[in-house]
Amino acid sequence: MKKSMKSIRKSRIIPLLLAAAIFLSACSGSISQNKPEQKPETVQQSTEETEAAADEAPAKEEPAAEEGTAAEEEPAAEEGTAAEEETAAEEETAAEEEPAAEEETVAEEETVTEEEPAEQNQSRRGVIAIDAGHQRSANLGEEPIGPGASETKIKVSGGTTGVSTGVPEYQLTLDIGLKLRDILEERGYEVVMIREEHDVDISNSERAAIANEAGADAFIRIHANGEGSHSAKGAMTICQTEENPYNAYLHHESRMLSDCVLDAFTETTGANRERVWETDTMSGINWCQVPVTIIEVGYMSNAEEDERMQDPEYQQLMAEGIANGIDRYMDSISSEGESDEAEPDSDAPEDEPEEDAEIDPDTEIERLDHSEDKEKEPEQQIDAKTQELLKEGNVLAAYSRILLLKTGQYWKELLEQANAPDVGEEGNQSYDAAFVSACSYLKGRMNQWNGAEDWAVTLIDLENGLSFTSGYEDAMMSASLIKLYIAGAYLDKLEKEEVSDEYLPSMDVMISDSDNDACNRLIDLLGMDEINAFIESRGETKTLLQRRMLADRTNENYTTTRECAEVLMQIVRGEYVSEEASERLLNDLKNQSRRNKIPSGLPEGVECANKTGELSDVENDAAIFWTSSDTYILCVMSEHVQPGRAQSRIQTIAKNVYERLEQPLEQ
Repeated sequence: MKKSMKSIRKSRIIPLLLAAAIFLSACSGSISQNKPEQKPETVQQSTEETEAAADEAPAKEEPAAEEGTAAEEEPAAEEGTAAEEETAAEEETAAEEEPAAEEETVAEEETVTEEEPAEQNQSRRGVIAIDAGHQRSANLGEEPIGPGASETKIKVSGGTTGVSTGVPEYQLTLDIGLKLRDILEERGYEVVMIREEHDVDISNSERAAIANEAGADAFIRIHANGEGSHSAKGAMTICQTEENPYNAYLHHESRMLSDCVLDAFTETTGANRERVWETDTMSGINWCQVPVTIIEVGYMSNAEEDERMQDPEYQQLMAEGIANGIDRYMDSISSEGESDEAEPDSDAPEDEPEEDAEIDPDTEIERLDHSEDKEKEPEQQIDAKTQELLKEGNVLAAYSRILLLKTGQYWKELLEQANAPDVGEEGNQSYDAAFVSACSYLKGRMNQWNGAEDWAVTLIDLENGLSFTSGYEDAMMSASLIKLYIAGAYLDKLEKEEVSDEYLPSMDVMISDSDNDACNRLIDLLGMDEINAFIESRGETKTLLQRRMLADRTNENYTTTRECAEVLMQIVRGEYVSEEASERLLNDLKNQSRRNKIPSGLPEGVECANKTGELSDVENDAAIFWTSSDTYILCVMSEHVQPGRAQSRIQTIAKNVYERLEQPLEQ
């Protein structure tokens, strides 16, 4: 019987929420009210960075993901085979689906012990999404070929059939996909399977959404070719062109992935190497936000190749060949990423759990398993314990318990109860599941992406006075985010009548257009010592100005997501220097011309005010945005990154956070 996407999501929701609860419980000390507590630390200076060409260096292209079956270059042939099997990123599915890779990452990151170093290292290898092309029953409905496109294509076809064996393509691709999954897991990868059975109804947009949501390092779409000629044979891979109107920035990585997979596949199997085909006609490629390749493993229209592909030993070879290509690709991007970044600090301390966690997840789970009222009905048990935690004012622990044990409609009712205005001592505040859901997502992303790259994020709920920070804990390269503090220092001097207002236009363009010359004029006017004195007077211990814009990067400028988010919070509240100064800065942020990160990830029409920053290996953005009922601040910082992919990830963060804040019970 055909399964709907809702039934698939239901089968995944319990382990996902378990992971979310463990994450949030373990890091609950990071959720606080109003200003996050700052830890005094000495800012580490980078002395091995290369000179930046500009503070806003252009993003380099990266690859996007897609699937399908392709035989000929003609568009008609593409759409009939490869194109029909492509995946497109559907927002509803992306918001609702939490990939298995995230579930495993979340659980493993929080429970790994000193006795399990191998498992901890494996979680850093990478996340691979595998789509076994097609499904038993085609879905001939149509969806846009790409974001905002008026052109549509079939959601998913049934695929081709072996001319000699009569085996359908959807069966062959899953046989290979499951073998590939096992190999990759043995090699230390986290694997997200788009499907693991034939009776599903997952459109191409939904398949892409799952890979996007997982933040996959590579998306592998497995297909087999079929055409009128019975003589064609061999393997090929597919990616987008450099001019793709939807995700050209992913071309570089997708092409590299396609080359690596095709080369390793043909070397391992001995199959004929056809080519890497670049095309923009496939919706699965156009919707993806992660590096992708379609691997056409052979021609089912060729009797000899069809029969060979049904041999279990040859299927194992095919899976090994794809895995070898993934290894080669991951090694290649690691080498690219390391060429311009500083050497890691070998003396850096290992990541440790938050010291201020409200509950220990292991103790919490053990207490649930051995509770005295275990014999009661589950709903009564959950309700009693949840209410007890709420009365104690331990709101985060209560939410974690609800998410941990929820079943069906009842958990929604509990969340509504937890949201009641008379709960606990903080009865005047409204805690709802939206914030916890968004925090769970952010924690998973930070655990997944931190390693060779540094990532950090802060989310603040202004109405309820809640803040959450996750990821890299030390000061990070600020790029143009430092301009928020320079503007504050100038406005403070202006309020005290120590400087002229003739520099106001320079301050405006420094914020709205990230103008570096204007910024340097203000630095020269005020002096670095005075700017740093202003920063220190505010209690910011990790923010430091050490160089002018475009200057040699031997001494870097630093800040944190928490401290930047704090500035934005004061701006929107009218408390940054003065109400008049805050109003002017807020207007400059709303007129920001650089909106390719957080604003691009938000739905059209959502009001957003942001300040971005980038260097050759840094991508940052800090934004205020307004939902239908609340005001939020989101700040994301990343360093030692590949710009195109980092920008895409920031967009994805904004998209998923917004969806969780607006529709927490639908996920």
